[in-house]
Amino acid sequence: MEGKRKGRILLIGNPGVGKSTLINTLLGEKKCKSGLSDDGGGVTLKKNSIVFTSGPWKGWEICDTPGLADAKQAELAKKGIEDALKGDCDYKVIFVMTLESNRVRAQEKAAIMAVLNAVEGGFNYGVVVNKVTQRAEKKLRSKEDLQEILKRCFCMGLDNFPHDFCILNRDDDADDADMVLLPEGARQKLMNLIKNIPSLAIPVKNVTEVIPPDEKLVKELQKQLEETRVKYKAELARLEKEQKEQRKKQQEMERIHQQQQALMQEQLKVLEEKRIEAEKKSEAAAREAEARLQKLRIQQEEMRKKHEADVQKVKAEMDRKRKADLDRLDRNLRQRYAHRPAPRRGGRCTIL
Repeated sequence: MEGKRKGRILLIGNPGVGKSTLINTLLGEKKCKSGLSDDGGGVTLKKNSIVFTSGPWKGWEICDTPGLADAKQAELAKKGIEDALKGDCDYKVIFVMTLESNRVRAQEKAAIMAVLNAVEGGFNYGVVVNKVTQRAEKKLRSKEDLQEILKRCFCMGLDNFPHDFCILNRDDDADDADMVLLPEGARQKLMNLIKNIPSLAIPVKNVTEVIPPDEKLVKELQKQLEETRVKYKAELARLEKEQKEQRKKQQEMERIHQQQQALMQEQLKVLEEKRIEAEKKSEAAAREAEARLQKLRIQQEEMRKKHEADVQKVKAEMDRKRKADLDRLDRNLRQRYAHRPAPRRGGRCTIL
């Protein structure tokens, strides 16, 4: 790759989230040391760069960086991440994080903010939610559920939402052992995530200092996340109540429609009987009954179309109102934290 512009896939996250294991899994080889250190911190103590020698990312290098939340290695992690961002090449950046009781931890948010704030102009990035238990995954019934969780986190203090993300299940063997590979299914998820993130050149001049988050910042973020979670939960409960009332109205409309249809059917039956009787009496009476029957059929079809239109109108209004309420909630959250200053060293970090 000498003399050619190269690309770099950069994995960033706090100690213990599994960055090294993910890189080994992507490479298909055990090249990055993973597992737990003796003091419970991360085992990656410096930026590791490994070049893909085959596959769709052949010629790209993938970087494993130290975790910012490791207080003992904060300066080392800071320098490692800054160096990794100054490659003057195309980037695909992925933040690796874990959830705690299906909630984003303040330490994860702080680390992501520190890196994003260190690059002027921002960049596209993806998120890997790693080590998700089967029980937790059942609660995350769909990608939309995870998106709502991340939305509550990333709508505060960050200008851009993750371009894409994926969920990886917890692997007990990977947690307890050194240098292991995750199953092929996990590797395919990671490859798809990297593919979906647009590559972007980050000029060296746009990279400023990465300031590791301090305890005060983390506590403030934790408070914000908890306040947001409580308010969001209350707002979703209110929206659900409104949706329930709308569903009741729709069910009542359906009940009335069915009653009208039953009554109309009975009238049709009576008219049909009269038509048959009229045919026996005279041709003229039969034509009159046929005309009345046809008119009634037209009325029935019009009533059916009107009912369908009413149902669609109610459904569209329910969807519109729910979207408007969620958009309003997101705007309120952004406005709430738009002017709140962040307790950050150097005077460059802003918590929105």
